[in-house]
Amino acid sequence: MDSDIIDKLKNFDLSTKEDVGVTLSNDDICLGIKECSRSLIGKIHGDKRINFNGLKETLSHIWRTQQPFTVRLVGYNIFQFAFQSEEDKQKVLLGKTWSFDGQYTILKEWTANHINWQNEAKVDLWVQIHGLPLHWISVDTGLKIGKIFDDVKDVYVPDSGSITGRWIIILAQINLNEPLLRGTKIKLGDELICVDFRYKNLQSFCYYCGIVGHGERDCTQKKEDVK
Repeated sequence: MDSDIIDKLKNFDLSTKEDVGVTLSNDDICLGIKECSRSLIGKIHGDKRINFNGLKETLSHIWRTQQPFTVRLVGYNIFQFAFQSEEDKQKVLLGKTWSFDGQYTILKEWTANHINWQNEAKVDLWVQIHGLPLHWISVDTGLKIGKIFDDVKDVYVPDSGSITGRWIIILAQINLNEPLLRGTKIKLGDELICVDFRYKNLQSFCYYCGIVGHGERDCTQKKEDVK
């Protein structure tokens, strides 16, 4: 039910019949819990409204589950993906970060509690660390620099002789509700340098506020600042 309707109903005086209420038991909801336990809740992070049929068709092609899954719209750009097996659910959950129509898909396991998307809007992105001296490039350096992010899932140091051998690449967990980190300072003894962070295949990014999910033309912060 729409939240506006619920708020309006709270202001009504209930009739005697309405005030009786209904009491549920765990047996009444056991089937729903069983189905939801094999579900993922997904949010498309961005301002553009998603085409439901297009999303289902695209993800069916990308995920390639063993059995068909169902999709339900449960909020604005929020969907429930119900799988027939735990194996299919885990395969999708543990897979790489996907985007749809230029917006990232955030997946969480179903829980009976409310998901706070403000805190849970996190995805894994590949980040290049530019500006390091060649002799500083190592996995240990990447792990230490990566601590500036929420988490580091992987560190990749390219083989020498390739163009990407000049920088470290890390798979970092990024909170999409916060401005992307542009770089940081690195100190070794008396030597201090600055490194840049460059994000691979970044989707729908605002160069004004630094947040993923909208373009500069649709940036509410920019509109407020120019008033």
